Amino acid sequence: MKTVLCLAMILQLCMAGDSYALTMTYSSCIQSYRTDLAANKVYVRMNGIYGFVRANNAGGAARTLTVTVENIDPDYVTLSEGTLTARGTNTLTFTLNVSAGGTHTVYINPWYLTNDIYFIAWSDNQDGDSYFKNKLVPKAALINAIFTVSGGDVNKATPPTIGGAGTAGTYPYPNDYMRDFQFLNYLSLIEDYPTPIMEVPGNHDLSRGGWLTKSDARYDSGQVLWRKYLSPTYYSFNAGSAHFSMCNFHYDMPNWTSAWGGNQDMGYFQINAADSAGAKFKTWLTNDLTAAQTADCRILVSHHALSMFIPDYHTKDTLKNLVAAKNVNYMIHGHAHSYSTGTNEAGINYLITGDAQKPNPGFSLVHINGSAVTQQHMYADNLSLSVTHHYPNNGTVTRDSATLVCSGYNLPFMRVKFKMSNSYASYKAKDAATGTAIPAYSHQFADYTVVYVETAINNGATKNIVVEPITPLAPLHAASVMVTNKNEMDNSITLSPNPATGNITLRLPVKDNREYRIVLYDLSGRALRTLKSNNRTVVIQRGSLQPGVYMVKISSGNNNAITKKVVFE
Repeated sequence: MKTVLCLAMILQLCMAGDSYALTMTYSSCIQSYRTDLAANKVYVRMNGIYGFVRANNAGGAARTLTVTVENIDPDYVTLSEGTLTARGTNTLTFTLNVSAGGTHTVYINPWYLTNDIYFIAWSDNQDGDSYFKNKLVPKAALINAIFTVSGGDVNKATPPTIGGAGTAGTYPYPNDYMRDFQFLNYLSLIEDYPTPIMEVPGNHDLSRGGWLTKSDARYDSGQVLWRKYLSPTYYSFNAGSAHFSMCNFHYDMPNWTSAWGGNQDMGYFQINAADSAGAKFKTWLTNDLTAAQTADCRILVSHHALSMFIPDYHTKDTLKNLVAAKNVNYMIHGHAHSYSTGTNEAGINYLITGDAQKPNPGFSLVHINGSAVTQQHMYADNLSLSVTHHYPNNGTVTRDSATLVCSGYNLPFMRVKFKMSNSYASYKAKDAATGTAIPAYSHQFADYTVVYVETAINNGATKNIVVEPITPLAPLHAASVMVTNKNEMDNSITLSPNPATGNITLRLPVKDNREYRIVLYDLSGRALRTLKSNNRTVVIQRGSLQPGVYMVKISSGNNNAITKKVVFE
């Protein structure tokens, strides 16, 4: 699958007293408002589960950056470069030594991911201090899916006047535009959520006033703040073999009544050449979905569903024909404040997630298996779920057990995190009652080994999970794939291009008809490609591999072996 990266965000700062500029480039993440390059502090927010941060130091003195990554599970990813210094609930911080004149790229990648993926979907929390934060978020956090998508309206915004919605008397015209505190409040609601949330903007997030022309200074205030705090207003990311197109169809405070000679209901883009914003979006979505045709599954997420569009200017028909032609498999939406599912006018199955801020807020657990997408809708009050660890879950024990109790729904998936002693690199899990093995994924860090146990639990059930070691400790990170570097400088074996956007050519010395075994590994030590050759040139196919750092181990019949690093961009 060809990987489609989010549009890179670039910031350049010329340092006072320095004769150079430091340029920061990002993929699948945005630079946060808190970045202060003068103080060597960088903050980024993830907009996908893969990404990179690149520092290009054009000259001058070396420096050390402190980089904090937000909207991330810090135990689920590895860094290709830098020194990890701290982990929070959904943040990690590392330092990066940037050499004079050097370019340094830190890839942030999951260390395990299957193509059988569960994620959570919700929408319309609209502030949500009471029901969203206190009811929905804790239940979804216990399920602990790899990521969540939000269908928009993370803010309440705007009064109920022309084209508007919200609380009467709050910020009436001419003051009905978005403010920083609204986005900061939203971020405070999810500060304890353990995995990434990828959002799309809703009409409330872009402030639905009906009065402003595009020449008004306050026009675009919602989009500006959305890009400052959360993400581009439309972007995409990959998860395994699935591709997500995160879409925005909505204007930010135009004068809908006069802009097009009539009321452009709900402020939608015209998806045609007459509307520059709509035309730009159409081009992006067309290119994005075209590049994703090799993915097993294409999912479009937007605040508004096709059924909510108006037919003016053929906008609905244009979008309907586009998603059908580009083989979109599933569509996820909000806005309606009630749960529904079915097949839309383009013949595509859809989910409207419901209301995340009702007294009994709702959300869905969505399952991708190949091209098939299914979902289970739940209400927070109706789901009773608990996870109790019997030993300290802090990286100090070599054996742990946890009791899971569920009522209200059959849960086909939940993911329990165990922090175990790094005296062992790998752990296994089993059902304490039956002895049946349960899928478990381990990664050894310098301070502990994290273990994710993926399991199902039925309504009314209690499940006891035991986690125990399976691999005695070798020296830390001593797996042969990871550290066989003593012959790294053997220039008789080359890889090019490296970094690469596609396939990589391996050139080998040919002596005595020697046969070489070539294995491509990910950073968890999982073998991804295995080749044998007695030819001088071998092509390593990238295929659907995600951006990041990999290792190639080359060995011959006389047991000589070297390991080289490979970077896919």
